[in-house]
Formats: sequence, structure tokens, C-alpha cells
Amino acid sequence: MKEIIINRLAVGLLLLGFSQVLFASSYRVEVLVFAHKQPNTEVFEQTTSALKPPDSIVEVGANNDSGEVALDEEPLSGLSAAYQQLSQQANYAVLLKKAWVQSISTDQSTPAAHIQTADHTLNGYVSLITNGAMTMQVDVEYTVTRENRYNQTISITPVIYHLTEKRPLKFNESHYFDHPQIGVIMLVTPL
Repeated sequence: MKEIIINRLAVGLLLLGFSQVLFASSYRVEVLVFAHKQPNTEVFEQTTSALKPPDSIVEVGANNDSGEVALDEEPLSGLSAAYQQLSQQANYAVLLKKAWVQSISTDQSTPAAHIQTADHTLNGYVSLITNGAMTMQVDVEYTVTRENRYNQTISITPVIYHLTEKRPLKFNESHYFDHPQIGVIMLVTPL
């Protein structure tokens, strides 16, 4: 009987320690977004935004004069090699590189991080979701202008490329989200 109690106590402590690793209170999040410069034969006709803001958001590296909660931006570390490689390639343009530390609650109420470029050509959200297992969600839009020529008339039309994907989170691994026009690389590390 004494052995059974000791074994159950040991298993309980082991599971408690394991759950602490799985649901650490803070995570370092790194995001790298880039555009593909090579020509593409796919046709995209989206000219209005389909981006739906989550219920709860937090700004990354924002000017916090409004009193809103903001996440402090940090330098890239885990994705710095990927950033260097993409920066040196003629076929890619790095649109955004951000890193921050975000606290995650286990009750699914963690706000999504809002990411955008200064010129607003890239706008979107990165979410870490705890609902049994941790998942990550990327929902971003990249807006470019397209020149249309018709009967000696030139018009400029914005075209919006939308990338949205949700997948299971694996810590300390680079996750690549792909779209014919943009790509997102994301790395999440428990602290």
C-alpha cells in the first residue's frame, strides 16, 4: 500500500512538472514576414480586406500613449540567420521582423499580437491559443498596388493577399506559413 501511494505521488509530481513546461507563463515569439518578388501566374482578385480582428488584441512595439497594453519589442535571435539569408536574396523582400515576450494564460483568453508595417502594407495578427494543446494562428494581409492599362487609361488598384493558417505549436522549431506572394516564419520558445 505504501509503494502504491509513493508511486502515485511520484507520477503526480512528474505530471505537474511536465505541465509546467507545456504551459510556461511566458514565451518568446519571433516573426519574420517577407514578400516573394518573382512573377506568379496565380490570379488574386481580392481588393477589400477580409481580415477580422480578434476579440482581444495587444500591440507589439507600439507607442503606448493611448494607455493600451503593449508588448515590448526585442531583437531577433532565433530567426536572425533566416533574416540574414532572406535579406541577401534578390527574390525576397523582408517586410517585417519582430520579436517579443508574451505571457500566455491557460484559459484561452490570451490576446492576439497585432503586427503591421509603418506604411500599413502588411497588417495582421499572430495568436497563441491554449485549448488542450497549444496552437498558433497567423492571419495577415499584404497590400500592393497594381497598375491597370485599358484604352490609354491607367488606373492603380490595390490588391490584397491574405494568408491565414492555424496549426499545432512545436516549441523551439521554425514554422513556415506559405502563400504565393508572402511567407511568414515564426519561432516560439518557452521562457
